[in-house]
Order: sequence, then C-alpha cells, then structure tokens
Amino acid sequence: MKSLQEDLHQRYSLQAKWTKPFRNYLFSKLPVTENLNILEVGCGTGAILTEIQSVFQGSIKLISGMDVYRDSLVFASSKNKGSFIQGDAHLIPFVDSCFDLVYCHYFLLWVQNPIEVFLEMVRVTKKGGICAVMAEPSYDEMEVEPADLQNLALKQKKVLSGKGANINIGNTLYKLFYEAGYSDIEFGRYKELESDQSYLIYEIKQMLLDTKENYFELHSNVNYTYNIPTYYAFAMK
Repeated sequence: MKSLQEDLHQRYSLQAKWTKPFRNYLFSKLPVTENLNILEVGCGTGAILTEIQSVFQGSIKLISGMDVYRDSLVFASSKNKGSFIQGDAHLIPFVDSCFDLVYCHYFLLWVQNPIEVFLEMVRVTKKGGICAVMAEPSYDEMEVEPADLQNLALKQKKVLSGKGANINIGNTLYKLFYEAGYSDIEFGRYKELESDQSYLIYEIKQMLLDTKENYFELHSNVNYTYNIPTYYAFAMK
C-alpha cells in the first residue's frame, strides 16, 4: 500500500510531466554557468527538483527545496541531493539576491498571501536571475463535459475554495509580476490537456477524494473534456 507521500509524489509527477515543455523553454533562458544556485519554493516531494538535477548535471552549485511540511521534505531528500529547508514561504530564510533561478509550481494557490510570497521570491533572486511561477490554475474558466463530470468538478472547486485555495490565482500572474516591478514579463496559458482515459481516471479519483463522493463511472463511448486553464509567468530580474 502506498504512503501518503508516495501518492502525492505520483500526482506531482503527473502535473510536472505536462508542464515540462514550458520548463525546457525556461531553462534555455538561464545563464550558461557551472555555478547555478536554484531554489524551489513549495517543493513538495521534489518531483521537479529531480528533473532539474538531471538537466543541469555538473552545473549546479546549490539546489534547495523549501516546504512547510516536514514529511514531504523527508521524502524529497530521499530522492534528491541538495539542501531541504522547512519554513514558511512568506519569510524565505535566505539573504537577498542569492539564487539564479527561483520558482514555484502549483503553489501560490495554497498560500495565505500570494503577493507577499512572490515578493520574497523576487528578493532572493539575483540580478540577472529568473523568477518563475511555473503553473497556477484558474478554476472559474474550467471546461468540463459532460454534465455529470462537470458537477463533480464544480464540487471539487467548492471544496478547494473552502480549504482556502486561491482557485483563480492563474490569470492574475501578469499583474503579480507587474506589481513587483517587472516590465518584461512572459505570461501564458498552457494548451488544453488531452483527456486520455488514464489521466481522467487519476483526476476523477482525486475529485472523489476531495468531494467525498462515493461513485462515478467512466463510459468508454463518452467523449470527455476536462480542462482547468493553467497559467505560467516568468521574468528576469
């Protein structure tokens, strides 16, 4: 039987898989150096840190993951090299201007004050370094069909909102960067995910857990649509 952290890692890895093309583009913008300092804020189980260490083999001086949950950090540290720090992202425990890349991924929707967290991310980014918000959703723009799947997704949206999630943080990212003083901002929306059966099954299981619904049946002859518009943004400091 999988542990909670293994289940979370599977979910984070799936999310990371479909946002990978953006990261490939983002990584091409980093300076060519053998001394990269990289920080992931809200690193969870370390799914993206694993990828980064593979991409930048031999070029990383320091890679750090920060999260509020100790169990996630223990899991991440078992699969990754680097420094793992437990702490609140509203007060990142690093000095100013020390990282070449600072990023988060499906994280700002869960924090109490996204602007405060983002300004902390900017603070610890070097001049000439990159600050990136890799993926944040906008549930009010959801595209889900047919009606029974849509009803389940709407229930999940209500549950997430009730837990304090900022479910529409995605389409505010440009404003977030602009208010932080950036002008040359790259901002966009991911293409719609393919609604393949394996992806739908996994997401439906998550919706059932979130909503505590007991039953939902997928039919092979139904054309399902499941898309929660998700946005990214980054800029060079």
